[in-house]
Amino acid sequence: MRKKGTLIKWKAEQGYGFIRPAVGGQEVFVHINAFAKRNRTPTIGSQLEYREQRQRDGKLRAIEVKYTDASNFTFSYSFTLAIVIALGYIVSLFYYTYENKLWYGYPFIATVMSLVTYIAYGRDKFAAEAKHRRTPESTLQFFALIGGWPGALIAQQQFRHKTRKLSFQFVFWMAVLVNVVCVVYAIVGLKGLLR
Repeated sequence: MRKKGTLIKWKAEQGYGFIRPAVGGQEVFVHINAFAKRNRTPTIGSQLEYREQRQRDGKLRAIEVKYTDASNFTFSYSFTLAIVIALGYIVSLFYYTYENKLWYGYPFIATVMSLVTYIAYGRDKFAAEAKHRRTPESTLQFFALIGGWPGALIAQQQFRHKTRKLSFQFVFWMAVLVNVVCVVYAIVGLKGLLR
């Protein structure tokens, strides 16, 4: 019999957490391998549907775990927003290049770096789940700083990777800010910024 519940604890590095059943009762252990679709990292508050299995020690374990529509809606909204922001930024770079206000090579560099960064996030997410060698966080942040942040933004939402680590998010958004300020400076110049 399938049950419903809410993910109340999740340890991303270890790949496990606990579900609070909708009907109350004992918390249920859940491992990342129990999820039917692993296209995103489980997040606290996700609404889940699962089957229970009793372990040798008498504790309950969730198997055949699926996200319900409510949690998928949240994911779809944040993923869509990331795409809109990223594409809006890239399109604006091409526009300012067309207006001869930005070096013609930069939009292409930003596009290629976004693709490279997106792939790097995907590989790091896979490595985290498979317990393989990880991509250093400093590398991911450097890619974002030199123009790959649109790809990073999309990858973070699609793979649900690095979204819950506040220290990483702080450095990431600082890298985005520095990159955008440099691009704005290149477009309008110092005099334009001081007006």
